[in-house]
Amino acid sequence: MLETLKKQWFVVLIACLLLSTVAYFGYEQNKGKLPGKTAGGKDVVYEINGTSITADALYDQVYKTTGIASIYAEFERSVVQQAFSADKDTLSAIKLKAEELTTSTIAQYKQYYAETYEAEIGKALKANGYTGFKDLSYYFTNALKVENMVKAYLNTNMDTYFTAFKTAVLPRIVNYVVIAMDDPNKPTEEETKRLTAAQAAWATGTLKFEDFAKKYSEDSTASTGGYLGYFDINSSTENGGSYDKVFSDATLALVDGKVSGWIKSSFGWHLITVKSDITSLKVEDAFYNALANYDIEKTHIRSNVIWAAAQKLGVNFNGDTKLEASLKKYMNLSETK
Repeated sequence: MLETLKKQWFVVLIACLLLSTVAYFGYEQNKGKLPGKTAGGKDVVYEINGTSITADALYDQVYKTTGIASIYAEFERSVVQQAFSADKDTLSAIKLKAEELTTSTIAQYKQYYAETYEAEIGKALKANGYTGFKDLSYYFTNALKVENMVKAYLNTNMDTYFTAFKTAVLPRIVNYVVIAMDDPNKPTEEETKRLTAAQAAWATGTLKFEDFAKKYSEDSTASTGGYLGYFDINSSTENGGSYDKVFSDATLALVDGKVSGWIKSSFGWHLITVKSDITSLKVEDAFYNALANYDIEKTHIRSNVIWAAAQKLGVNFNGDTKLEASLKKYMNLSETK
């Protein structure tokens, strides 16, 4: 049931690989340590915390290829490399997650492209300013570090962003039960029997929701008490999401802590309960991603995080006001930032 309701995450991953400007390029080739406006006899475009990025490396290898998007990609990576810090557990989690995503991506590309999978991944990465296939793990590592930085920023500034977000998209954490049916409008005798038994058991009021889900729900979430995870108004197929409209409407209508009546969707019959308090929402990274991307044309949260980190490191464009202005325009930052 859960797998049917959700779109494959790989579709989102492909879009990120092909369209995202969150990338980094050739950092190991640009570790000049000389201060000032030259490094190794080459002009320095900008420097961060003593690390010089030369014009030859930046413009010849990056800018002429894909323009300001790749300039930003290199800039972001340079910032993240030096600004990000975390405890051993977080670093270990990032490493493991990056390895998991790398392995999964390779497996999916192999399925789609067979023996040309490395070349196809390489194309996607190069389009974002990477050197190619070998940078796949670096891509995910950097993305996860940025995600961690954004999450920390949002936790510090939650009061600024959460109220409008909650009103607009109705974020919630969902647990649910499903009595699965091939055609809920024409249930078989066996399906009707299972539904009737579940309804009778729930009506007794003797089981907590999670315990009831573990015993009666008929998909992979049963083992976790029907835990579906983060959900908001954009989760419905009606708004470009992947969840059945009837299921979505019922979920979004629920008040925190309440349980729905029995709901018939195209997959069967459901009980649904939600939590929408900030403590419950913070458990899910998907909540932070949704919050960071809400009203992005106005908030530019990711850009603010990267720019603030760069300033803290002492970013210096060595008088190249045109490059600085181009970057800030690309990042949707005002000249005052």
